[in-house]
Amino acid sequence: MSRFESFKTDEVPDKSKSMRDKIESKYGFVPNLIDGIVRSPHLLDSYMKLSENFESSSLSPKEQQVVLLTASRLNECEYCTSVHSMTAEKAGIEWNTVEKIRNREKLSDERLEALRTFTERVVKDVGSVPHDVHTQFKNAGFTKQNALDVLVGVTLKTLTNTTNHLIETPLDEQFQKRAWSAESAQASESAKTSETDKTTATAKAAATA
Repeated sequence: MSRFESFKTDEVPDKSKSMRDKIESKYGFVPNLIDGIVRSPHLLDSYMKLSENFESSSLSPKEQQVVLLTASRLNECEYCTSVHSMTAEKAGIEWNTVEKIRNREKLSDERLEALRTFTERVVKDVGSVPHDVHTQFKNAGFTKQNALDVLVGVTLKTLTNTTNHLIETPLDEQFQKRAWSAESAQASESAKTSETDKTTATAKAAATA
């Protein structure tokens, strides 16, 4: 039995039923993530409240998706990275920008790049964001409230990314179009690093020749 199937239950706890129904009504189906956590009404309630709080935060829908996708990618959550690749497009973010976030590449939009970089450092450095990244974020027009609201999104993704790693949530058919693989991403990053090292070594050799 898969780890997901061992967590999934056909008997939804009473305290989870109304929340599960609300999610099904909103999306038209019940995502596997939800079916994987319904046995814990506390976790499901935390997920829903964090989601609702983030959706009503000071960040725009596009900015919210940048935060959610960036955090999911950095945490190498295949499920959430795939899901937010689609929801980011629905929020109006061009696929080229989505791909760059998935590849951890610099964005051409300075404001979104400042947000992406800030979010990455919040996740990676557990909030110890370097001064220059803070300055870039501020100069892009973001406020102190925006910075704190980024934490809501990061907290939400810490919850769901960790859950997906724990129960190994399979990706729903509805999101397969934008499926993302951590293994493929790691291989691509290794190839880029190798190519950069070769270029650096060639440049050093030429300089000393």
